[in-house]
Amino acid sequence: MGPTRRRFLTTIATAGGLTALNLSGETSIAWGNKTDQPTGQKTQLIPTSFSKFWAQAVEFEEQVVYYPDKRPGYAAWVAPWKGPNGALFLSFIEKRRLLNPSHRPIPLDFWEAMGLPIKYQASFCTDPNILTESVILQSLDQGTTWKEVGRSATSCLHHFGYLSLSDGSMLRGNHNAYLAYYPEETPICSIQKSSDLGNSWTDFTVVGREFFFYPYRLISLHDGTLFFLGGYRDAFGPGRRVPRRTETRGNVRREHQAAFYYSFDQGAKWTGPIPVFPGVYASEPDVVELSSEELLLVNSKIQGGDPTRQKIRRQGNNFVPQPVFDIVKGPVPETIVQTKSGLLVGTSRGGVYACSKDEGNSWYPIDGLPRSLYQPRIVELNDGRLCNFFHLGGDDVFGEKDQYIGNHVFRLQEELPTETTLELMREKNRERSQYINAFRAVLRKGDRPVPNQDIRFTVRSSSRGRKSYHSQVFVRSTDVKGQTRVELPEFDRCIDIHRDYSVKAEFEPVSPNEALVPAQSTEYACYRMTSSAGKKDTYEFYVAKRQLFVSKERLSEFPELHQLVEKFGLQPAFSKTELREGLKIMPARLELFIEGLIHHNVLVAKRANSYRWNEVELTAVMPIVVEDDFLAGD
Repeated sequence: MGPTRRRFLTTIATAGGLTALNLSGETSIAWGNKTDQPTGQKTQLIPTSFSKFWAQAVEFEEQVVYYPDKRPGYAAWVAPWKGPNGALFLSFIEKRRLLNPSHRPIPLDFWEAMGLPIKYQASFCTDPNILTESVILQSLDQGTTWKEVGRSATSCLHHFGYLSLSDGSMLRGNHNAYLAYYPEETPICSIQKSSDLGNSWTDFTVVGREFFFYPYRLISLHDGTLFFLGGYRDAFGPGRRVPRRTETRGNVRREHQAAFYYSFDQGAKWTGPIPVFPGVYASEPDVVELSSEELLLVNSKIQGGDPTRQKIRRQGNNFVPQPVFDIVKGPVPETIVQTKSGLLVGTSRGGVYACSKDEGNSWYPIDGLPRSLYQPRIVELNDGRLCNFFHLGGDDVFGEKDQYIGNHVFRLQEELPTETTLELMREKNRERSQYINAFRAVLRKGDRPVPNQDIRFTVRSSSRGRKSYHSQVFVRSTDVKGQTRVELPEFDRCIDIHRDYSVKAEFEPVSPNEALVPAQSTEYACYRMTSSAGKKDTYEFYVAKRQLFVSKERLSEFPELHQLVEKFGLQPAFSKTELREGLKIMPARLELFIEGLIHHNVLVAKRANSYRWNEVELTAVMPIVVEDDFLAGD
């Protein structure tokens, strides 16, 4: 192919003279005719200061790490990682106008199944005169200078997951899903290995067959376990079970279900896929290993998903996904790193930089930085600086943008709040023998209680007959212990054992100058009727599936119940006169009968001498046959 001329690491901006950035995240650069050096206009850094909390970037530099010799060039899809002996590596995809020996024309039907615009086929290594190469740069001075050490042709759209093993060899994720045109061709996801700094690659192991696993992150954990994160979905195309990549069924998007694999033997064997973010559209989540050795997954809304987070807990040789939580506040990044101090830092394409001190629950913008460019990846350098890599442009047609690989380097100073937490718990009666319809919330800043703050309780409950739900909101203020409570006495009259409700507590600081951040509890879902310790029958009457269950003692006390339900069970309301004539019992006995059933919440007095069933219309009376046997707790 002959010699080529390349330039590396041209600083185009410092804290005193930043390159002009527009809101789309692209850099405006005028390319000089003589020196071929990028020049730029000064710009104003993005101000994001607010309240008492601040995060400020210092020692900021914006750099061009690599730009192609022939412009407009195609250099995109960065993947930085740390190698042995302090080396820093950076991979990206470059496309050049050279003979493509692996070219195969795309069948028109398969391209229609892809659901992409025309001319984008060159992005998928399918132009006979455009060669797609994976380029690897190495820096031995923490990004001050770079040297190209690896270049190889690839048929993969982009390789985002790379890591180096202790012997210097490299692993990366690879897939052929976009190139398996025909039903007889097997879509595979593999781990490839290189022992010559990325100049040649071999399939080391096949991770999955017959489905599409989109490799997105490949990291090594503190104990050497390898963790492989990506998007999992059915293979698509004509003749396959899913004919089109963008197919939907009702409200279900048949796109990526995020999942992961793990390996204990340096990538030779893998366990998975294990789904994460259930019910969440999570196309490109990121992952970090926390100091607690748990894994934290963060999903941004860059690809249209919900900003959520999820932990994965280690239990021996198992990785167990934990519940998914919404992220409470701030600009959620698509790429994250945890610094040595435990701070999470990240950014998104065209977005601001942000950091979190509470494991991704709340995010705060960072002052003193422009917006990131496309498909960023952030790492912490050995000296504590943050380095975010990106490419100019977007998901572009070859030749559409004059792309280059660049980065933002900075140090971070911050004064962020201690985590604010809100715990919600259901209360018990004085004897501690039964849970009641009352809830207590505790607001803390770190380990300290926070008094005199309003807590918003939202109660979502089923209506009579469980045909619909409605919400109630209660606002209560915390005491000196940071506690407050809400009571729901109307629920105590319920005798339908299937009537449920949920309670959620939320806190929003009234003043932005308070050293507090928003917090919310988990949602507590429960039933109105609860069990009790030390009783044979917690309740002597209850309703289940439109049947009235009664203890033997109360059946003997109210023998008229069978006749009452037989004659009036399906009647929404009835008068005392109707009861007297229908049941044929003496007036004095009728008064005691009605009074007893109202006391036990079987009947409700609508108005004078008019009654209805408390829960639902009834079809039968049944004796209670299950005895309770509960031990008291604390």
